Amino acid sequence: MKVLQLELPDTLAKDLMPMDSRYICQLIDLGMKQLKMENALVLLKKGGVSIGYAAKIADVTMDEMSTFAYAKGLIPTFSIETLKEELAA
Repeated sequence: MKVLQLELPDTLAKDLMPMDSRYICQLIDLGMKQLKMENALVLLKKGGVSIGYAAKIADVTMDEMSTFAYAKGLIPTFSIETLKEELAA
């Protein structure tokens, strides 16, 4: 493990101070997952990547990425080629 020192707004620091370091690590991990999915969704919306590739760069399953996209109001499109690639994987 690495030690990381951060400057945080007082309100955030106040909320984090009583927490156990394992809980803070879990919180950061969840935040990073969310951020990766948001970034992949931007690429997906632009049409530059498939849902499968978006999931891969976000490091989540295709089901997770699809659910996330739907929750954000985006209905991923699947081409015949994409479906063949996904079924072959």
